[in-house]
Amino acid sequence: MNKKFQDMTLNEYLSLLGSTKPAPGGGAAAAFVAAEACALGEMVCRLVSHHESVGDFRDKAESYVDVFVMARAIFLDLMDDDAANFKALMDLWKKKDTPKAVMEEAFKKSAEAPWQMGSAMTDLLPAFTELIHHAPKLLLTDAVLAAEQAVSAIRGAELNVKINTKYIKDDIYIHETEESMEEWEHAISAIEAVLTYQVTL
Repeated sequence: MNKKFQDMTLNEYLSLLGSTKPAPGGGAAAAFVAAEACALGEMVCRLVSHHESVGDFRDKAESYVDVFVMARAIFLDLMDDDAANFKALMDLWKKKDTPKAVMEEAFKKSAEAPWQMGSAMTDLLPAFTELIHHAPKLLLTDAVLAAEQAVSAIRGAELNVKINTKYIKDDIYIHETEESMEEWEHAISAIEAVLTYQVTL
């Protein structure tokens, strides 16, 4: 793939996503949702920093801008990484004589981008939670939507990790991966409790 997804127009990317090509697929789509969550979080932070009502949170909101900008760039790159790794996996899958050990490594590689995405977004959930708590009323829906997208991105990452680990026999790798996903689930539960019980529009 010569052109990065982030260098395409939105319509070009969506048309490619909607085509019969194997990539981009769910992994790239989840990474795009993650990037969009960061962009929306970034917007809320920039606007929050101009509100007197947020008090001491202003400085933290300004620092979160840089965090979200950096994370957004990472997630956009992971879109291409995921597509490239999946394409490499499919190329090996089509060969009848590919050794099992080689296939297993390809499945691990295919799980790499979604695992990185899930872990990175999980680390960002406290920032999204703080935005929900501190956003002025007029920005609360944007903060909530950013958090919902962040959760959706982690769920997408989890699905894409699981579909690859299904074909991996390495017990240590499976154990470490499952531990990571348990951490993701705990983090999701925490922010979903905030979204369910502490958000009043």
